Amino acid sequence: SAVATAAVAQVVRFESKISYLTLQISSPFKRKEKRMTQSEAEKCTTPQLRESISRRVTADDEYEYWQETVGTDNAKEAMQVYSTLLNDEAHLQRLLVARKHDEVLSTDLFFEQVRFRARYRPTEIDPKTIPTALPSGAWRLCGYSRDGHIISNYKLSCWDPHAYSKDGQEDGVEEYVRYVLYMIELMIGSMKPGQEKFVVLFDLSGFSIRWVFQNNVRAMIRKLIYVAQAQYPERLHQALLVNAPLGFETAWALIKPLLDEKTAGKIHFCHPKDITNDIAPEVLSIEYGGTHPEYAIPSRSLDEEIDESLHDDPVTEET
Repeated sequence: SAVATAAVAQVVRFESKISYLTLQISSPFKRKEKRMTQSEAEKCTTPQLRESISRRVTADDEYEYWQETVGTDNAKEAMQVYSTLLNDEAHLQRLLVARKHDEVLSTDLFFEQVRFRARYRPTEIDPKTIPTALPSGAWRLCGYSRDGHIISNYKLSCWDPHAYSKDGQEDGVEEYVRYVLYMIELMIGSMKPGQEKFVVLFDLSGFSIRWVFQNNVRAMIRKLIYVAQAQYPERLHQALLVNAPLGFETAWALIKPLLDEKTAGKIHFCHPKDITNDIAPEVLSIEYGGTHPEYAIPSRSLDEEIDESLHDDPVTEET
């Protein structure tokens, strides 16, 4: 019948569009991952990585190097970031783990991070520069897990991607990047001594299948994945995805290929009643079956928010 023919045609068009979007949402990280897995080099150590990095920039021409790389406005910041990261043993070790101890790839990622951080200055982000994202309440800290990891709660129901595009898509995506950086730095700054990773409770309520076909949403998803994997590798302990609605499978089929295998393995779909396996009821908010009142939306400078979170450590259950 004509109705059946039209329905089949619609399905074909939908599947074609999904295939097209999968090709469009490409990731530099995935391309690097292919090179990495083909490498036969011996495992690089942190001293070797530090030496490899130092060979690219000498003290005599350091300012000129960064001036040419990131511009005059960011050259001094790049020098500071370079020095800080180069002397951070734990940071270098995370790079090596993320790039499977490949010297060249780890060195490349180091310089990519310096360029990125010199531009965005994550630890200095002013809440005034994220006026749409921060007040939305889409992302907030919510205590510590049973094993002591800082937890954040991301609520898609509070996230309106169209609100970011009032001044154009590019400006909206840039604000979203600053938002992601602000929240990750907030989590890192609020970690307990000896902890290096965080947990994200990702509430998918409010997801719309229409987002899959919107350029600004796809751009934000790519940025979120890039920042998490390239700028903060080996920081995610696990992501718990709850309240996944019908239709999310389509979005997940597009997103998962952008993730490296190790990151994808840390993402788990979870029934709300099972969240307490990882988060004690007295820490988990009432909305998810716990007893804790809703957590506050961050609104102040990173230093102020971190100072309060460290002085307001919810009780965690020993395991």
